[in-house]
Amino acid sequence: MSVDPSDTRGYFKGFLKTRASLDPVDATVWFTGTIYSYGRPEGARRLFSFDGVNVARVEQWANGYRMLSREAGVYRSPESGEILRRWTNPFTGAELDVIHLWNDPVNSTYDFDRPPVRFGAKVYETEDNVAFAFDALIDYPSPLPVADYPKNSGDDTYRAAELLQFISPRAELEDASRSSSSCVVSWTRLSQWLPWMEMGAEGGGLLYHCHGVKLPEGAAGLPADFREFLEANGPRYLRAPEGWEEPNETSWTYFKHLRHG
Repeated sequence: MSVDPSDTRGYFKGFLKTRASLDPVDATVWFTGTIYSYGRPEGARRLFSFDGVNVARVEQWANGYRMLSREAGVYRSPESGEILRRWTNPFTGAELDVIHLWNDPVNSTYDFDRPPVRFGAKVYETEDNVAFAFDALIDYPSPLPVADYPKNSGDDTYRAAELLQFISPRAELEDASRSSSSCVVSWTRLSQWLPWMEMGAEGGGLLYHCHGVKLPEGAAGLPADFREFLEANGPRYLRAPEGWEEPNETSWTYFKHLRHG
């Protein structure tokens, strides 16, 4: 199987076999880590521990594939590990309701006529493993203009960086009898303050450093308290979407929907 980004068909097949499954079945990726503040005069501070899940299904579409997914995540106390309901902002002293991560949908297309090199795709190979890497530098008009959301937004442009690696054993990736290979995930994210943190134009932002794995047992392999939280508050996030929807959801658009319905 080709893993060369210039071989679009082979590359997409290899990547989607790693990231999810070439069969139209749900694939569950769990990721966990720490969220820090950065760019502050007082230095970096550990703000949250984090657990997230993405459940995806791949289907053939037009001249390629498309992946239907949704994802959820919880912000935890970095000391106790408790899933937070309220949070005291250490920079402002404000006690705030925590809005967890509820992104539905998070869909993507993989068109054989659009080489992935356009999206910062790279491949790193060793004798035993293959890593698919993406550097997504995001910059577009913010859904939360500062004039309308002075407490929740510090810029009329939404800026973030998503730095991802999906690593598969070469033997599984090259095994034609398998529709899905096992996968280890690395995810680093730089972003503006979350809207619910009410940091407004305060300088700095957030650094996420997470790692994860595709769970062969699906949602049953999630940490028990995280799975129970989803079952109680968002059970649909334990499965992939049934059909294609647009546009994708983010924490910024979700916050806007909460405020305006």
